[in-house]
Amino acid sequence: MKMNNGVGPVKRVDLNLRTLFPELATTIYKIELNKYLIYVTNFSGDFKVLTERFENEIRPLLTPVKLVNTKPEHFQEIIPGLSDLEISKGFQGMLMNKVEWIFLLAAKFPKINFYKISDDDGVVDIHIANYKIKSGKETKYVYADIFSIAELEAFISSHQSPIPFNIIIDEFEEKPELTQGFDERGGTFTYVREKNQKPLFVQRDESLWFDNIDAIFESKYTKEHLYFYDKEEYSCYADFSAFPNIDLRYFLMLYQTMYLSPPLDTKISEWLKGFDVTVRELLTLIERGRVKLILINDTSRYDLGFLNEVYELRPNAIISKRGVSCLQQCDIVEMSNRYIFNEMKLVQELKLISEFLAKELKKDTKMLYNALVWPIKARRKSFEVLHRGGVLSASLYGVDQIIDNPPSSDISEDTSFLLKMFSYATHLSHSLNATYFPVRGEEGYTDESYAEVMGKLLNFYRNATISNLKDFTDCESFLANGNTFVLPIELIKINPYPSILEFEEVLSKEIVFPNSERLIKTLSHLSLDEQKKKIAFYNREVTRYLGKTQKTERLLDLGVQTLFEIIGSPMGVPIGSIFNFSQWATNKCMKKISPAQRIQEKIDLALNQSTDRKNIHFLSKINRVAMLREA
Repeated sequence: MKMNNGVGPVKRVDLNLRTLFPELATTIYKIELNKYLIYVTNFSGDFKVLTERFENEIRPLLTPVKLVNTKPEHFQEIIPGLSDLEISKGFQGMLMNKVEWIFLLAAKFPKINFYKISDDDGVVDIHIANYKIKSGKETKYVYADIFSIAELEAFISSHQSPIPFNIIIDEFEEKPELTQGFDERGGTFTYVREKNQKPLFVQRDESLWFDNIDAIFESKYTKEHLYFYDKEEYSCYADFSAFPNIDLRYFLMLYQTMYLSPPLDTKISEWLKGFDVTVRELLTLIERGRVKLILINDTSRYDLGFLNEVYELRPNAIISKRGVSCLQQCDIVEMSNRYIFNEMKLVQELKLISEFLAKELKKDTKMLYNALVWPIKARRKSFEVLHRGGVLSASLYGVDQIIDNPPSSDISEDTSFLLKMFSYATHLSHSLNATYFPVRGEEGYTDESYAEVMGKLLNFYRNATISNLKDFTDCESFLANGNTFVLPIELIKINPYPSILEFEEVLSKEIVFPNSERLIKTLSHLSLDEQKKKIAFYNREVTRYLGKTQKTERLLDLGVQTLFEIIGSPMGVPIGSIFNFSQWATNKCMKKISPAQRIQEKIDLALNQSTDRKNIHFLSKINRVAMLREA
């Protein structure tokens, strides 16, 4: 029987206290067996009020600890609290039921054959099955080796639970029948599911979480280590899990990579009919690296047959709940580490400053202070939330908690639930460094106003560092270049006739990225009136050029376009030999020679250095499938 010192829950209570009140300095004292005190050294308010909150909101029932503001004279030892680097260590003090325990153990120790867990008479019995498998004339013995058992014992010890654990190895002549199994949506059975019932990509991402969570908090494992994340990608996130969104072609039109959360409880083939897209076409886009699937819910809610096809085709293009949790946890830890006020002395000063500024600005002190310390609180609270509920539970630690409701005057407070309902989407897109596209429900139902406010807040925290803060505060346009939501779909009109693969082929062939990013940034920095004028100018110049180009039966033939003609606009005319060379390089008989095509691209690049020239150049190339919409 494995007995622990039982201090884990006390350390977790202390962490939760410092999460709610980051300015507090605490010390844990062990007075005697199963009796602990948390001594608060620097609280200046009404301690009775603090104690009541501690007892009612923070300390779980039966946890043997009390809050005091006087240092005890007699004690056995001082217990070190959980630092911000140790929040995940051994899952210390986390209260877990049988279902959570067996899932945790099965995922963390995949080589061990867990098959049952029970808690009779106040003792947790963890059952491991050793058994024989017959294959033809051969018999194989399946067992847990001593090294795996040692790792299991070390983990249970690090959990520091007051409850004793038994590790029981049961011997069987054959594999035991598992008469019950877990339901990922909330079952309460005793026996673990067979491992092969979980999709391989789920097993992979569970290992990713359990193997790296400690390293994430220690900043030894970052987003750049994740198999699906590329900080250089120009990407967007679109959530189709619960509500409609825009046509898939818009995302392909504007972004290099589209992260997509597919609909729940719906066959992919049926969903795609609304976009005039086939399953095979979507799989082709995934194979090309243009689309990646982000699963924010349990796999049982999705079209599992399709998900398995994606995994076989391109394993890195499907990210399950645990993988998303890793991404989000990495992002929060990184943000907290870089945050300019992430020092104990500064946090304590922020409390005083908040009280002063609240009076001057006529703001709520608590709201102001919580906004200033949000990255610190999010780091301390997010681990349990992400472990249990995944990113869908982001509102429990998210920036929505520090936003006044409603964020704009034209939204009723009755719709403030959107903050919590869609908080995950803004946090997820921020973690991906991707643009978020708000959902588009019936009767104008959308989360865009909330997403914009949350996006701006997250951008502030990301850039509130020693090196970035001055630039961030000096230039409001910095926000537009971050991860707040954008609505370029208001500017783009998609031609309806190309198939989605034909559409994507044009975009890929014509080097869309980062041209689309530059176009959107150019327009987003203008006033509405300036934007209208700029769009009209771009369309006029593109039309002037394209009017001279022969058309095929259906679409414009981009293969014979002589793009140097665009440069002959009022913005400037290219000179002499370069002009003649451009004519030669784009001659119809030369277009099949790859060196000439590469040379022409170099010429185009050299001759299109102004932003407007580049944007017109880009728009002329994609005119086959899209154009700017004028008001």
